Amino acid sequence: MKNGGTEEVRFESTPAGAQVVANGVPHGSTLTTVRLSRCEDYNVAIDKPGYEPASVLLSRTVRGPDAAVGLFDVLLFVPGFVDIWNCSNRSLAPNPVSVQLLPVAANASAPVAAK
Repeated sequence: MKNGGTEEVRFESTPAGAQVVANGVPHGSTLTTVRLSRCEDYNVAIDKPGYEPASVLLSRTVRGPDAAVGLFDVLLFVPGFVDIWNCSNRSLAPNPVSVQLLPVAANASAPVAAK
């Protein structure tokens, strides 16, 4: 087992202080680092009052050295299957999750108050 079944994912936004919600679970506000399971994908919402919300798909990937090591592990049979079973052969991407939040546009069709 090379990486463990969880991964620390860093969430950052401009401006800072936006709420982070992954698969419906709140994880505090940016700038934050959260330990998440490598066994699932995450729909992440990053929201701050006065700004348009951002959404990011945080997905499981096998790439680079993890792919080569994973093949070697499978050839070793038991360690390889342990890595597959606990998802330690995966990484979450993107990491870090970084978003630029845009201010909410003024509603041009809003009624004008009578004088």
